[in-house]
Amino acid sequence: MKLSKPNNHRTRYAEVLGLCLKKFSDVLIIPIQKQPIAQEEVSALAKMLSGLTDANEDAYLSEAISCATANLFRGAAVLGWCAAIDRIHRVIEKVGFNKFNTVSQQMAAAQSGRFRRFNKAQNIPSISELREVFDSEILWIIEGMQLIDSNQHTRLRSCFDLRCQCSHPGDAPVTEYNLLSFFSDINEIVFRSPKFQLT
Repeated sequence: MKLSKPNNHRTRYAEVLGLCLKKFSDVLIIPIQKQPIAQEEVSALAKMLSGLTDANEDAYLSEAISCATANLFRGAAVLGWCAAIDRIHRVIEKVGFNKFNTVSQQMAAAQSGRFRRFNKAQNIPSISELREVFDSEILWIIEGMQLIDSNQHTRLRSCFDLRCQCSHPGDAPVTEYNLLSFFSDINEIVFRSPKFQLT
């Protein structure tokens, strides 16, 4: 829209826009003032995840960053968890399913200690079948394999819980700060950990 002189001042534009779109301020201005797009947080997320070289993970994480840029924080968390659990699956495959199965059976047989309530012994022959195992059970077993400690397990369990909250209906809000904390944990505990490197 272009107004000719002498009616081309800011106040006249606002007046004409007000006539054209009666709720101009309510629809366009107030939402931006209340919640500006969190570019700083999104760029921190992109910086945090830079330098990861796996093509499969990069596809998930690039899409997660795109979701975060569009304020689709739930989608970003779901995609981030997909990348993290995929890395965990492939490390288990690298270490060997025999070790994974043996450790899970030892944990299920424990009568005392931290794993005494664990009862999900596994007999997994392939990564395809591993993907059928519930993620919370995998977290217990990788702790038993000493790929993570109990504190890391707790933090990853929180990440998994956020992923579940994001992918199922509910009223719990997911903010950019929740998302940064989530990605910080999976980045440090999984993607950057020497125990989860594939090469």
